[in-house]
Amino acid sequence: MTFAADTDWDCSIIFSKNDILSKWDENNENEIVANLAQAMPRKALEKAFDNLNAYCCATKKTKNCNITNDNKFYPESIFLFDHILDVYLRRLDAKQQNDNWDDLLYDLEPDLSGKDWRDFITNRANDINGSLPLEINEKYKNMWTYTQNISQFSSNYWTDMDNWKISVENAIKLNDSRTLRDKYNLACDVAKYIGELNTGWIRIQTSEANKITTQEYVLCKNLTNNRIQNENIYTKTVLMQKANVLLWSNMKSYLGNYFVSNKLSDLQKLVFDINTSLYEVNKAIITLTPRCS
Repeated sequence: MTFAADTDWDCSIIFSKNDILSKWDENNENEIVANLAQAMPRKALEKAFDNLNAYCCATKKTKNCNITNDNKFYPESIFLFDHILDVYLRRLDAKQQNDNWDDLLYDLEPDLSGKDWRDFITNRANDINGSLPLEINEKYKNMWTYTQNISQFSSNYWTDMDNWKISVENAIKLNDSRTLRDKYNLACDVAKYIGELNTGWIRIQTSEANKITTQEYVLCKNLTNNRIQNENIYTKTVLMQKANVLLWSNMKSYLGNYFVSNKLSDLQKLVFDINTSLYEVNKAIITLTPRCS
């Protein structure tokens, strides 16, 4: 029996990095690998390996280290799963450097749908002239609707694991058609699947002890669900802000056009009519007074 402090856990996987990456391509004849390479491109998987290597070297779990990773921040974990999940979520968040934040992408290309949403919501939130809440709401519904059901992983029965595996494989075949929420929902499954992938050319995980358990999988799902919920709250906040701006703009326009312009014009006409009437009355009074006397 070995304890966590006595084992290198996933650090030994680093020595298989080049062999794995050489076959990690969207044109791979293995359909599963080809589909996974769309969700987690080669450079993204390579960055996960680099971050794992950096931490394994920092904790002296790996000897003869050659650290090329210049990132200051990365998961302090000796599990490949954590590093794959980290890179996968960063690409979905698509937070490239701008006036709002620093680059959080490890200089990787963001997920296209993630970038589409991030650019959209950031531009709308920063628009001081106001944006239409309806436009934001429609965009959110299109990109954050849950459309694909993924079987929950469970290690209790072989049938549960088989159903989960088939469910994930079917989901990654539809990577381009999945909504952004679907992609977030699949994050834990992609990370676990890649970490335990048996493609026929290499077995990445060799120890049962290294596999993600049901409890760890549930904790991961809780994390991604919170991430989805946080985006929902942020979008609602932006919607409320823009709705208030729109309401203020409409009230200003209404008050300015209706009360100031229209009502002022009516008031001016009324004053003119009164003035004209008084003038006519005054003329009549001046003319009739001598006769009355």
